[in-house]
Amino acid sequence: MYEIKAYACGYNGCKKALQTKQGMKLHESKCFYNPDKKACATCDYYENTNDNKRKCHHGIDISDKPKNGCNKYTHYHGLIWGNCYVM
Repeated sequence: MYEIKAYACGYNGCKKALQTKQGMKLHESKCFYNPDKKACATCDYYENTNDNKRKCHHGIDISDKPKNGCNKYTHYHGLIWGNCYVM
């Protein structure tokens, strides 16, 4: 066993760690948990169900792959928005 130095992603929800600072900066710029990317993982309409099925409460199909840059993206946490429950 040996110890290594690693850099962890600073975005809440991401568990990625890399050995180089430069590599982590590149990862964080594209990270699915980076709110600036407007990705499903940080959207209030997103839900990852107990059976690991992805669900969008705005009706967008993300069963195959969650989206980045969604034009329905919202990040208000804990509000009711239209007929959709916002997480």
